[in-house]
Amino acid sequence: MGGMVKMTNFILEETKITPIRIKAIGVGGGGGKIVGRIAPTLEGIETMAIDTDVQALQHCPVSLKVQIGEKITQGIGGAGSDPEKGKYAANEDQEKIKEVLKNTHIVFIVAGLGGGTGTGASPVVAKIARDMGALVIATVTLPFKWEKRDKQAEIGLNNLKSNVDTLISISNERLHEIVERDTPIRDAFARVDEVVSRSIFAVADLINKPSHIMDLDFTDIKRVLQN
Repeated sequence: MGGMVKMTNFILEETKITPIRIKAIGVGGGGGKIVGRIAPTLEGIETMAIDTDVQALQHCPVSLKVQIGEKITQGIGGAGSDPEKGKYAANEDQEKIKEVLKNTHIVFIVAGLGGGTGTGASPVVAKIARDMGALVIATVTLPFKWEKRDKQAEIGLNNLKSNVDTLISISNERLHEIVERDTPIRDAFARVDEVVSRSIFAVADLINKPSHIMDLDFTDIKRVLQN
């Protein structure tokens, strides 16, 4: 008589996998325009605009729009190239910002530095996101010298540095290094859009597309970008 083999039933509990939630946020007029232009290419990434100018928000083709600083700006004309107004506006509406950043793992902040809202509000938005546990990556543009806003932009850049994990800056003065000198300005700015879009996708692809070469999870990527 053959031996009896005792079978044990194993119950495998289904592990709940929390999807990595990524948001690309344009802060201020310049940042909102860039995110609005690249929004159709950012599949699987939520796009947002945060601005003091309600009219600019109305024309921004993103999935979520947040107006800040309505009390100080009346929603018309933005922060008037005053970073202090931009900073005040973001601080005034911190709860609004926190609400839209809930359960977000990675925040890409896109801003044009030198103006009011992008320069003043983006460090506040970055700090809120970071304090909520998100990985924060900022891509910003710096103005042409003839705009005479480079000192203001530099202050904004330094304020942003201390509130993000990774910072990418693109100087408009150096556009000639990535495009031919006779390239129309609209096409030159399209290349800037492309750089921003690629930086977002580079990180998103590492997380969302498994690699046979490197076995990286979100924790690994977060550690690398934070350092």
